[in-house]
Amino acid sequence: MKKFWDEEWTGVIGMLAGCFLVGMAAGALFGNLAYPYRGQEADLLGVYLFNRLKEEKIATRSYFYYLLEQRMRGYLFFALAGLTGAARLSAVGGMLVMGFLAGAGGSMGVLQQGIQGALFFLGANFPQAILYIPSMLFLLGEIYRQNGKIWRKSKGMVKEYVLTVFLCILGGMGGILLETYGNPVFLSWMADKM
Repeated sequence: MKKFWDEEWTGVIGMLAGCFLVGMAAGALFGNLAYPYRGQEADLLGVYLFNRLKEEKIATRSYFYYLLEQRMRGYLFFALAGLTGAARLSAVGGMLVMGFLAGAGGSMGVLQQGIQGALFFLGANFPQAILYIPSMLFLLGEIYRQNGKIWRKSKGMVKEYVLTVFLCILGGMGGILLETYGNPVFLSWMADKM
């Protein structure tokens, strides 16, 4: 029986986590450097949206379809990029971009609202991040590991890649459901407590 976790996976996950941290540091640096030059509209818009969230419910069906299109676009892009020669480049680039966005968003939240901004940033990513992060990390890890040479491997390896992509997409779908139906409830609860 084939071992699921081996030294290769440890190296791949470690390398991708390192890329995420580098991107996150760059995003935090960008957020700190860009903060003095931001427009005041961003602060007012954030407060307005936060207050609207306290008062009203979100139309979940249209929100679900919007998230389905936006989130699955990334999964589909990476799944298809994993079949090309740019597989490793897309996996590393994806982790760098995700780290950059996390670092920039977190640092801007802290700079604008202090600890409340950091908590709101974390709350905006909960509970869907419980499924998004592992599924995307696993997908990018598999893409990096296969390195676009999936066509040169045995038929069993192609099936394994397709199964991995399918399971990661299911994880992404679960994240979309949590973001659509769980996150607004959690954010409303947070808004009442803040």
